[in-house]
Parts: sequence; structure tokens; C-alpha cells
Amino acid sequence: MPDEFDWPKRRKRATPEQQELIDAELRKRYDDGTAIRGLMEQSGRSYGYIHRRLDASNVTFRPRGGDMRPSRRSADGGPERQPVRDPDALDARRADVGLPLADEALHALRSRLAAGPPAPVEEHGGPPIINLTDTP
Repeated sequence: MPDEFDWPKRRKRATPEQQELIDAELRKRYDDGTAIRGLMEQSGRSYGYIHRRLDASNVTFRPRGGDMRPSRRSADGGPERQPVRDPDALDARRADVGLPLADEALHALRSRLAAGPPAPVEEHGGPPIINLTDTP
């Protein structure tokens, strides 16, 4: 897609008038959904430059992308096992370090989550207190 905007050459300081046009173009493209890294490629400027110019334009930044995969919860809200390339190798690695098989660990986790939070140990919420300083 050809870029109709006349981006200033790299390493050349933009005039205040050019900077206003650049800021408006960056804001428009960001508001239209272009990511900061996409704006970097289009403009030939650094990530920091783009971020500073958008910040100066009072743009409301979108949340970071991160993990956009579907939720790792099953239909009942519990954890769900995700596919792996080689499940047998995974179980072998888990066994080598003393961990249960993945299916067993997932079953145990689901059981613990279904049981709810553990009951408090005592009224103060911790282990029994032994006073070693008082003598009878």
C-alpha cells in the first residue's frame, strides 16, 4: 500500500509546522488501529519517538498486545489443558524432575480449585504460637 503522507527524512529536525502535521498523522493512524511498531515502519522513526509524539498528542494508549490467544479456561470456568507438540515427551520431562503426568496434575488442580479455599488454621490465621520467654 503506497503511503501518501510525506514523512520527513531521518535525522532531519522537523519544523514546528511539520511536527504538527506529523503528530496529527501519527494520532490519526494510531486511532485507526495501527500499532506503534507499524507506525515505526511507516515513518522510519524510532519506537521512543513515536511514543513521545503520541503522548504529547494526548492519545489514549491501548493496552499492550501480549497473549491474544483464547482463554485457558474450560466451559465450566476451570483450567484447560493446552495442546503441546509432543505430549509423551512432556510427560517424560515431568517424570524426570519428579512431577506427576500432565493429565494427573491438571486433575489435581481442578479438584483443589473445586474444593474452595482452605479453612483457617486458628483464629489468628497462622500456626500455633509457643511463648518461650515466659517462665511459670
